Amino acid sequence: MKQQFTIIIFLLANALTLQSCNAQKLVLASNGNTDYSIVTTGDPKENAGATILSENLKKISGADFNITQNENGNSIFVLSAAAAQKKLSLPASALPGEEGVSIQVTGKNIFIIGGTGNGIKNAVYEFLEKYLGCRYFTADAVFLPQNKNISIADNIHYVYTPVIKYRYVFFGPAFKGDYAGWNKLQNVSGMVKTPPVFGLWVHSMLSLVPPQKYFATHPEYYALRNGKRTKTQLDLTNPDVLRIAKQSLDSIIRKNPQATIFSVSQMDNNGYCECDNCKRKAAETGSQSGVIINFVNQLAAAFPDKIISTLAYNYSRSAPTNIQPAKNVNIMFCASGANHSMPYNAEKTSGSVYSDLNAWSKLTNNIFFWDYLVDFRHLFLPFPNYHALQPNIQLLASNKVYYTFQQGWAYNGSDMPELKTYLLSQLLWNPDIDIKSTQNEFINFYYGDAAPYISKYVNALTAYVQTHTVQLKTGDAPLDHVNDYLSPEQLKIYQQYFADAKNAAAGNEVYLLRVQKAEQSIRYAILDGISKTDTSAANISLYKNMLGEFKNVAGTTGADRVSEGDFPLKDFVTDQVNYQDNKLVRNLASRATAVITNPASYKLSNLNTLFDKVKANKTIDEKWVAFQEKTVELVIDLKKEIKFDSVTATFMHNPAFKVQLPAYLKCAISDDGKNFKDIGVAKNTWAGLGVNEELKTFTIHAPAQTGARYLQLTFTMVNSPNITGDDLPQSMLCDEITVL
Repeated sequence: MKQQFTIIIFLLANALTLQSCNAQKLVLASNGNTDYSIVTTGDPKENAGATILSENLKKISGADFNITQNENGNSIFVLSAAAAQKKLSLPASALPGEEGVSIQVTGKNIFIIGGTGNGIKNAVYEFLEKYLGCRYFTADAVFLPQNKNISIADNIHYVYTPVIKYRYVFFGPAFKGDYAGWNKLQNVSGMVKTPPVFGLWVHSMLSLVPPQKYFATHPEYYALRNGKRTKTQLDLTNPDVLRIAKQSLDSIIRKNPQATIFSVSQMDNNGYCECDNCKRKAAETGSQSGVIINFVNQLAAAFPDKIISTLAYNYSRSAPTNIQPAKNVNIMFCASGANHSMPYNAEKTSGSVYSDLNAWSKLTNNIFFWDYLVDFRHLFLPFPNYHALQPNIQLLASNKVYYTFQQGWAYNGSDMPELKTYLLSQLLWNPDIDIKSTQNEFINFYYGDAAPYISKYVNALTAYVQTHTVQLKTGDAPLDHVNDYLSPEQLKIYQQYFADAKNAAAGNEVYLLRVQKAEQSIRYAILDGISKTDTSAANISLYKNMLGEFKNVAGTTGADRVSEGDFPLKDFVTDQVNYQDNKLVRNLASRATAVITNPASYKLSNLNTLFDKVKANKTIDEKWVAFQEKTVELVIDLKKEIKFDSVTATFMHNPAFKVQLPAYLKCAISDDGKNFKDIGVAKNTWAGLGVNEELKTFTIHAPAQTGARYLQLTFTMVNSPNITGDDLPQSMLCDEITVL
């Protein structure tokens, strides 16, 4: 049964006194009693902040801090900036801006002042954290110091307004409990969905001009690709498209009057329109983004009181020339395709995140930055970007990027989401914190006695990618890193750290479960990585035991997926059991070599994996040989004449990645490698497979007493139209070619 743990650690000590040098103490509570009241003007946001303050002060000291609208004696004022200005006539320097906070001590009174937005709540939580030492690491790891006697310095004059005003972290911990409030995020507890300020979310253009309604009668509304109209994107230079989009957006705005931002943005493919008008506009503006900005500017003019957001993403990420976004047009800049093993400012070449962001920043300060912080194809895979988090967020601040969406995985199950969520939250509030101290503080509290070993693990991952050339992308497979930070040698180091961590946490089931949860990343990397290079049958039981641990910890922690796509964790476990039981094959071709003879100029470097006696599984990785020619002829040298009964070859079907089964597999034999005799054909009998990923084996049965040194295999790709408009080439993915 899943068990929830809530840890509130109380420090039994003398009064917590946080004061600057030469300051006197201001006593808020003494022996569990207080003569302070919390005063508001009755404003709902002030009252909400006062309630948060009162409840937490009671948890800390045991004292009851009454909330009132009548000042009488010593007071803690919880006020909006406007109310504080009226009461105190504060100079502008003491007033917070949007989302900002001001904490002032005047005489015996304390003023906790919030700017617009979530400023009042931010100010209360800042007071609790900065001056009373509270921490909200996760919903089940809260630190509230218990002190019947509370005092603070009497000379506090603190004002802070964050540069980044909209801070949204799309990791699971940010949606639980009071996490978003304590850590000053725009997330809404329990609501894992479109950020609340948006009335229309991204990849929305086809929803404004739906093809199911218009394509049959007006194909000219949609993108021209290779001479044909397709449903990939809109034709943004067609005036009727603009007219219909305005009507649709007007209806959406009327239905969502509270929303302030509406995304009018390209679909998630690269199938932009190639008609003459769109080509002309792209040439005039120097980028495909210019075509989009021209369209969105016209749309935004019809809704001047709303922010119309659009993506700078993939083909539209480079900034245009000769055109600027309108004042109420927001650019949602996406850091797609980046190498996350280094900060963005370490790569400044043309087309990099750094150079593209810099170019957009010269056109507008209305930028929303969308970052990617997890491997979406393999959610559990270690993603060591810790060292890049601070410089990347500092880059946003220096470019006056006021909004950000930090995309991880918002549900259960990914690589150390608790630590990453906390670091991101703290950095988004203040990009210049001592990040190492913050990381250590979290690990020490969250992992208890196991903390030293978890720190060693995180530091080892980070040190490796900092000192080696590593390409860290958000769609990598475990085998992509089997020669760098997930090599067998490195994994042994990490496994030892986790063994030590589990031993240290053995006496505390809360810490032990957290360690086991963090270790899921290493289990996954081994199961879907180096186990596919291991030809030892003796190790299969070890992998199956590890799979059992992975399944059990996932069940305890509520993880149910291993990828962003449609791959439930239970299916991964089932496939892994089957894979470990059947991955090793007998193969008379195990010493074979191969060469592609048609097309003669076509070369691939990993043909040896076709005969390594270890099958591939459903993960697209280096175990598969990707043939991207229409017809491929492969000659296999068995090194000596071998008598055999059959030849089999396994191929993948995965339409989402444009991976097709061949139309057929043909086999011929030869004694000299020059003159070949056909012995059979295996046809594709799996028409109508649909969209699900599947592995299919083609088998050719040889005539009796067949023997040969050379085999010639020929296979031809099944053509399919490029309906997605993306740049992925069609492929035939083949693994173990078995001769028996």
